Amino acid sequence: MTKTVSVPEPAVTVTVTASPTSVAASLPTGSPSSGPDGTPSPSTKPLLLTTMNPVAKGKYAWLKVGSGTLNSQGFETALVPGGSDSNCSGSAEYNLGRQWTTLTLTAGIDDYSADTASRLDILADGESIFTGEVNLGKPKELSLDVKGRLRLSIRYADTVTGCHMGSLVLGNPLLAP
Repeated sequence: MTKTVSVPEPAVTVTVTASPTSVAASLPTGSPSSGPDGTPSPSTKPLLLTTMNPVAKGKYAWLKVGSGTLNSQGFETALVPGGSDSNCSGSAEYNLGRQWTTLTLTAGIDDYSADTASRLDILADGESIFTGEVNLGKPKELSLDVKGRLRLSIRYADTVTGCHMGSLVLGNPLLAP
């Protein structure tokens, strides 16, 4: 697009040409936009939990975006433990804004992990929606009801004392409207 502007004496003409790269970037598909009060606006498309920032996380360990391999299946998009005590325990909490109905994910221990198990607890508004152990070579396909829920909390820990937790992978954590 070219725009020419002329002003009176002394004559000056300015021409501005917009390039295709100067177009403003849009939000990723399915990501919520903020309403006037800062809460997410309802979305009609699924959203990867990896695109949301946690509203709270563990003091020494939390979930971060990463990748992993579960029973020979690669997951390029995943939540994995991060922080100084990531092999002991950690947590992360997310604001769901009461706009999602289902959280699906594949939970397991990375094929390259030295340790073989982890405890996983997922809560919605303080109520347990999944509690269990995940083990090497036996990933769990989870489909969890989060309809009308505000806060999602994901907690993980080792199954024995001594911080010998397997490398947890939460593959493709997807929120559906």
